[in-house]
Amino acid sequence: MYGPCRFRDDGGASSLYQAGWLPEMARDLEAAKLDPTLGDGLYHGPSRGHVQAEYAQLIGMPRGYGYGASMGAWILDYLNNWIGEHGRVLHSDMKYRSPALTGDVTYLNATVTDLIEAKRVAVVEVVMTNQRDETMAAGTAELQV
Repeated sequence: MYGPCRFRDDGGASSLYQAGWLPEMARDLEAAKLDPTLGDGLYHGPSRGHVQAEYAQLIGMPRGYGYGASMGAWILDYLNNWIGEHGRVLHSDMKYRSPALTGDVTYLNATVTDLIEAKRVAVVEVVMTNQRDETMAAGTAELQV
């Protein structure tokens, strides 16, 4: 099949619950037919642990937590601000090690580890930590001026 993949209920059996899916985290698609906000996924569905402590704790998190993609965006924003408007991030390889929990402080630090002068590239090591000095993400990036 080419083009966008579309998922819809075909009436067949689902393997979600055999994979460990919790019914408490499911959307109520029938109720969403009357009130679309009940199918949004964030407040009434599988992502509710991000914003509701009760559901975060249900899946083993102490409180609400951020999305990994947001953490990646914070790192890219940090690097883009450092390199300036005439520079660009060529490549980024970050490893997420612990979540950004609600109420945490996030610190970003980077160190230039190599300069490739012929290509005007700086290789940097980036570390994201929280107020307890726990590493939340770390990796390398290549920036071009």
